[in-house]
Amino acid sequence: GRIASGAFLATSNAPAAQAADIGPTLTNVEATMEPSTLTIPQNGSAAFSIKFNACVPNAAETGDSWTVGLPSEANGSWPAGFNITNPADPTDTWIRVDIAGETATYTLTEAGAAVNNLCFKSQFGGRFNATMEQGEHPVEVVIPGKTVTIGTVDVGEPAEPDDVWLPTEFQKSLWFRTGDQC
Repeated sequence: GRIASGAFLATSNAPAAQAADIGPTLTNVEATMEPSTLTIPQNGSAAFSIKFNACVPNAAETGDSWTVGLPSEANGSWPAGFNITNPADPTDTWIRVDIAGETATYTLTEAGAAVNNLCFKSQFGGRFNATMEQGEHPVEVVIPGKTVTIGTVDVGEPAEPDDVWLPTEFQKSLWFRTGDQC
């Protein structure tokens, strides 16, 4: 007898699913700064944090993302990134946040895409470097679709150098070198 063998390869011209920028479809978007006003001497710096909260549409898919533009005056002081996790299971990451330069990129994970009515809160800190002129300056972030003022920085007079402590009495010290302790 004869044995026949063969293979059939099926192909599809349908496009593969692509990750999308879903920033414009986020709802309940809120961005704030804590403290809302920073007072910093010129060429000084101060710690602050940014809160960014929003809700993800149910139609969002794994890999979909959105960005938040961060204040340039804090460039270099941000964490490299962090995860937003399931409150009931901190090992279950719903959203991955990567920060590079002045941009925080939020990416939905497979676990996050499976959650209906996913709303999240995020907070991360940095240092604001007051390299601008003295006076009050707005602090802005770019959230999906618009630029928002989230606080102010009041840049004051340059800080005076710290006082230098000088001894007021003569001091004498004594020590031994190893092996020469007579």
